[in-house]
Amino acid sequence: MKKAHIILLFFPVVFIVTTHGQERPTIFPGAVPQWESNEDYFLTNEDYESVISYYTKEKGAPRHEDDSGEKGRSAWFLYIEMLPDDGGLYVSEKKGNSRGAERVFSQLQSLVVRGHASQEQVNEIEQKYGYLKQYYFVYRKNERGKDVPYDEIIFSKHDKKLGLGGTEVVDMDEVMQKAQQLMSEGKTQEGLALIKQANEDIISGMNTANSAEAVDLWIECLEEIAANAYPVQLAIAM
Repeated sequence: MKKAHIILLFFPVVFIVTTHGQERPTIFPGAVPQWESNEDYFLTNEDYESVISYYTKEKGAPRHEDDSGEKGRSAWFLYIEMLPDDGGLYVSEKKGNSRGAERVFSQLQSLVVRGHASQEQVNEIEQKYGYLKQYYFVYRKNERGKDVPYDEIIFSKHDKKLGLGGTEVVDMDEVMQKAQQLMSEGKTQEGLALIKQANEDIISGMNTANSAEAVDLWIECLEEIAANAYPVQLAIAM
């Protein structure tokens, strides 16, 4: 009797890649990295139309576009057709989520509640700077070494500054060390005067934070946030 022989054939799975050129999207001229350690996200102050025109010349018309009116626009440029996901470039306009500006508006509303600003005044400020909530920001390390959007770092800086009556932030630990050093050198009066001045600055800051003057200081914060805001984000997905 003949023995039957079973032959097992193994067919490897083949992923077919159809490309329109394997090149990676070029970086839009003047765009800055959103993260130091990430080479896929960039921000630019150029208008959306200019960015779209640049990549249309490089790769043809976008495969998908979305126009959400005041909520911004977006486009997808295909660079590589492959499985499981195509590779390309997302261009997004005004689809950010700025917490820094939002926190400033919250502080201004608190001034309205405490009677140090009118609702009309705050509404005008929000109307002028409200666009910042949809903008993008570079990520930088905060005091704790954590990467956070720069608008939040700006807010924290001004929040501390406001607590000192609009003066530069003072490190109380440093003040106490200097005062102790002066007193150890026999300069007791100078050391006590340094501590007294620091305490007066804190009290002054508390008074300023609860006054109409705080409105102008928060506007300064919004101006700095605006100077570091970007309307367009580029995201490479390869």
